[in-house]
Amino acid sequence: MNNKLRGDSLSLLQTIKIGGQAVINGIVMRSQKFTTLACRLKNGQIDIERFNNKNSNKVFLKLPIVRGVVNFIQMFADGFKYITLSATKTEFYTEEEQNDTKKEGKIAAALGACLGVLLTIIFFVWLPQMLSSFWLKNQEKWLKLLLETLIKLVILIAYMFLISKTKDIKEVFMYHGAEHKTINCYESGKELTVAEVKTASRFHLRCGTNFIFITLLISMLVAIPLSWSNSARRLIFKMCLTPLVVGISYEIIRVAGKNNNFIFKFLMAPGMWLQRITTCEPNNSQIEVAIAALQDVLDAERGREDECA
Repeated sequence: MNNKLRGDSLSLLQTIKIGGQAVINGIVMRSQKFTTLACRLKNGQIDIERFNNKNSNKVFLKLPIVRGVVNFIQMFADGFKYITLSATKTEFYTEEEQNDTKKEGKIAAALGACLGVLLTIIFFVWLPQMLSSFWLKNQEKWLKLLLETLIKLVILIAYMFLISKTKDIKEVFMYHGAEHKTINCYESGKELTVAEVKTASRFHLRCGTNFIFITLLISMLVAIPLSWSNSARRLIFKMCLTPLVVGISYEIIRVAGKNNNFIFKFLMAPGMWLQRITTCEPNNSQIEVAIAALQDVLDAERGREDECA
């Protein structure tokens, strides 16, 4: 495999933006047209599978705010698919567990996703609202709103910290670090080698961790006009405003990725700090997987450009 992509990286950098995701024993790299899943198998080999992205040419993906919501839904669905696929490829589950999963099918997967959404609503929407209303019952609205946001942040940090202590999640966070390092190396125009990638930062502005923090901030601002007189009504209104919060947050992350000025550095600072929990320093084996995934996406994009030339 040829790692000398310095010249190609520099030429493609202006037109190709790469995103990524850490999965079980592997990494997903995604361009506008293609997605590659690279996994480290139990025999030590790197398994690579490439996918064509759906809806990459749809008009609504070019509309501000709307594209953020569409991308969020798509990434959520794809993320679940790639995590499941990586677990199967790397034999993360025992044969019995894999058979049980197949029997459960899509219905069980859908129920699991619904349960995840329900728990998110309970812990990150309902509970902070109830606690802030109870503790600051007769206080100003802005104080309740501030406390509500702080409670959400505390729950988020505590959750991330606790899961980071488990063996399997820590390994995923190491792959997360490998993903960031490899993309940073590529975007700086350096060769995609293990030595070069190791020197790159494990923090990245377009990380989903940054997105989560920005959504907390935007949700606080969007909720300012909402009344606290009726808790149920406030909760319903906040849920209805979720697509707007997601859309605005996406646009902020998108702009931040293109600007490196003081304002965006300050805005992204808390999210970058949170990445100290959600990313870990990877080993050479994990970096090799990240490089393999990114190289495959770049090869696919170069092939597409050659066809169009």
